[in-house]
Amino acid sequence: DVTEQKEAEERQTLLMREIDHRAKNALAVAQAVVNLTRADTIGDYKKAVEGRIAALARAHSLLAASRWEGADIRSLVEDELAAYGDLSDPRFRLDGKPMTVAANVAQPLALVLHELATNAAKYGALSNATGRLDVAWEDRGHKMVLRWAENGGPEVAAPETTGFGSTLLDLLIKELGGATLDREW
Repeated sequence: DVTEQKEAEERQTLLMREIDHRAKNALAVAQAVVNLTRADTIGDYKKAVEGRIAALARAHSLLAASRWEGADIRSLVEDELAAYGDLSDPRFRLDGKPMTVAANVAQPLALVLHELATNAAKYGALSNATGRLDVAWEDRGHKMVLRWAENGGPEVAAPETTGFGSTLLDLLIKELGGATLDREW
């Protein structure tokens, strides 16, 4: 009886197609990061690209650990903030019930979180010793609400120009099916 063997071959073929599809998607995202990143110096460019690709890699590791079933939102947030301090410090407040985001959402969401964390470290609450960052998430049925609030950082104003990070955030929020990205200055 070759039925089991044929079924195993079909599963293997399906798995190989899925791996090929995911690899092509990951490479397309990496290519977009490389092509769209802007910086004043080569060193800044390299740092920005490396940071964004590292965010994708961290999300990929979470997905691989879950067998590509999804990623825990808290883990995504913690992975992106870990470079900026001890997350048990009162400066960081993470709040939300355990929640798994779909595999196709994890990497774009990791990039969103990376951009927010990078901006907080450069210009916002994480750029000084007195700032505080509150990140909260909530499951509202078929959508997630993510709130990123910075307090105690330097005074900021709405930017005069739109940089890559803001453009990327807007594009990713739309790609993730988000209705709005509200910014308050």
